[in-house]
Formats: sequence, C-alpha cells, structure tokens
Amino acid sequence: MPQRPLVVESEAGRLEVRFLRGRDRRLLVLRERATRIEPRRLESLRLTRRQAEVLAFVAQGKANGEIASLLGISPNTVARHVEAIFGALGVQTRTAAAAAAFAHPTA
Repeated sequence: MPQRPLVVESEAGRLEVRFLRGRDRRLLVLRERATRIEPRRLESLRLTRRQAEVLAFVAQGKANGEIASLLGISPNTVARHVEAIFGALGVQTRTAAAAAAFAHPTA
C-alpha cells in the first residue's frame, strides 16, 4: 500500500517527499514546486513592472477583483494588464500565462 507523501508548504513553494519501496530497491522521491514568483523576475518577459506584478498574482490563481484589491487599482485596469500580458507572451488564457511565468528560467 503506498504511503501518503510528506508535504511541506511555504510561501514560496511546496516540497513533496515520497518513499517508494519495491521488492529489491527503495527510492526516495523529492518533488519541489514553486507556488509564488517574484514579479521583478518576470519583467524580462518584456513586461512592465505592473504587468509583472499582475502576472505573478495570475500565476497564483487570483481573480481580477482580488488582484485589484491587492494592488489598489480597479478590476478594469487589471483586465487591461491581463490582455497586454497575453499579447506580450503570445498566449490566450490565464492558465497559459501562468504556465509561461512558471516556465520562465529566472522565475
């Protein structure tokens, strides 16, 4: 029976530790996943500082209204930033934009 993994969460990421046991071998699997991106690292994607901030929140799964509250701007302004981000990244969805942010080598 597989054991449940040990999961350690922090603000910046998640570490999952699994111990797998076979008949003649044992394996320890570590899987690290970032859950937060520093906005300044996204500016190299040809984004403005504000667009990088918005993309970092989009990558965390936050909605436009929530991003607007966090940044002290209107939801319409967030929507305009999101559209500009899509254009800069050549994507059409928030999921694709988030994937691009996490795939960015300096993120």
